[in-house]
Amino acid sequence: MSSTPIIPFRFPPLLAPLFISPDAYLAANPALAGLIVSAIVIQDHRVLLIQRAAHDGFPLKWECPGGQVDQTDQTVLHGLCREVHEETGLEVKCVEEVADMLEFEGREGGNWRKLTFLVALEDGEIPVVQLVLTSMRMRCGLQTRKWPLESVMEGRSSLHTRGRRKLCWMP
Repeated sequence: MSSTPIIPFRFPPLLAPLFISPDAYLAANPALAGLIVSAIVIQDHRVLLIQRAAHDGFPLKWECPGGQVDQTDQTVLHGLCREVHEETGLEVKCVEEVADMLEFEGREGGNWRKLTFLVALEDGEIPVVQLVLTSMRMRCGLQTRKWPLESVMEGRSSLHTRGRRKLCWMP
């Protein structure tokens, strides 16, 4: 007997197909070996980025918070909210839309999918930032920006740490 998932966040009906268990998502997409999620976290017209650990893949690169959806996550969207909380300590209040989707071959073989979502931390509308994200050609985790992000991050007053990760709010 399965329990009804607790929904501590809002999401539009368009995202209802992602309100399923990770196992059900992978069963519906048999060509995938795994699923990764990341969040474009916006607050006060700023986007949150985190710095990867020196020992991770893509060491010390800046990216949106996220990670692998676990089989223990109630749904794909719950996995997204868990990852944001684990990496930043912040609570997602609203998952607005899928901003990007890409597939890639994993290190150990098999195709993986990465879904990047636009999220809000507080109830209410999300500021319009799609134009900024498009102009930056932002692909969370892949560093495909037109300008060197690391040089922008140096000396930023809004740099914070959470555990071993650095967090930065980009204007």
